[in-house]
Amino acid sequence: MLRLKTIRGFVSFERNLLILGSTNAAMSVFWNSWYPFVPLYLSYMGASPTIVGLIFSIIALASSFAYYVGGYMADRFGRKVPIVVGGGTGCICLLAAMLTSDWAAVGLLLVLATSLFSLQTTTPSLMIVESVDEKERGKALGNWEFYNKLGPVIGPMLASAVSPVHQLKSLLFLSLVAIAAGTAIRAVGLVETFGRGPFETEGEQASIRDRLRGSLLIFLASCIIFSLSGGLVWPFVSIFASEFLRMSTAELGMMFSLNNFAILASGMPAGKAVDKFGPKKVLILGYFLACATNIPWIYSPSPSFAILFSTVSNVFLEFGGVAYQMTIVKMTRQETRGRIMGGFDAMYVMTYSAGSAIGGLIWERASPRFLFWVSALLAIPMGLMMAFMHVDS
Repeated sequence: MLRLKTIRGFVSFERNLLILGSTNAAMSVFWNSWYPFVPLYLSYMGASPTIVGLIFSIIALASSFAYYVGGYMADRFGRKVPIVVGGGTGCICLLAAMLTSDWAAVGLLLVLATSLFSLQTTTPSLMIVESVDEKERGKALGNWEFYNKLGPVIGPMLASAVSPVHQLKSLLFLSLVAIAAGTAIRAVGLVETFGRGPFETEGEQASIRDRLRGSLLIFLASCIIFSLSGGLVWPFVSIFASEFLRMSTAELGMMFSLNNFAILASGMPAGKAVDKFGPKKVLILGYFLACATNIPWIYSPSPSFAILFSTVSNVFLEFGGVAYQMTIVKMTRQETRGRIMGGFDAMYVMTYSAGSAIGGLIWERASPRFLFWVSALLAIPMGLMMAFMHVDS
């Protein structure tokens, strides 16, 4: 009995969460078995490195726009609509990509597919928090994060059993089946959580503008700073680790694997911490410490210490990520929550992408270590801004 009570303290058995989580885990596992190898596949088909980079830049921009569109659809038509429409239409594009052998067509179809799938990125979090009691929301979001991180952990393991570049179409087919089946299950099994009257666009847009003048604007600005901090250094982590920390390829692989496992294991405890201490405290501590651990990492005396600091940083990152979602929920009304969360996610991606370009300039014109110092020190203005915002209950 005590063990069951302990399990229920961390695990949520709410219907919408179980449906969204289980289907997302299956879809994400198969997606991550092939998607990371798309650049190699396009190159194998004849696309130049410049073209491959352009395709993925377009994917990032189109997906960020789709986050907001998905949030708008969730506020306009209900939470289920972007989930079902995004999954269903994305499957059509994925099927077409599987049937063509022209790199240009594959690239275009993948842009369309990822954009359509991105319509449903924001909505599950909204549906989950609206399905549970307010006191259980942190735990539910922590559970959702756990399901979310299964794919990046298990998917590459599946890919390692085959040759992902030469067997990409087979893996893509399995992914297509998983997404189609998951979308059908969601269409039938999910219970809509959003009930509303007529869509009063002008009034609600005014409400959003009013909210953005206060704490929500401070929160948005602080999140942009945090996203910039991460974008500055992420593309250069493996390069710095190899050239300055003398980490081998095997040690790098171990570091990234442990990072993923740390994030996976931290989701549920993060949710409990948010419920117990409130999202603001967990958000500030999580994001601040995730940035600050850049400093000991770049001075790691050995690969083992580098792996340790990186793993700890990702634990803090996951705690902050769960608190981030809960903070938006507490600071918004249900009627405008989809658009605001979608807009936050879109700004996050765009700032992260811009940060990567800026990071390259700092790396070349200043020094690699200075780049990581800049990223870490950005935690100070971010934390101060978050400290002054008011999180509504």
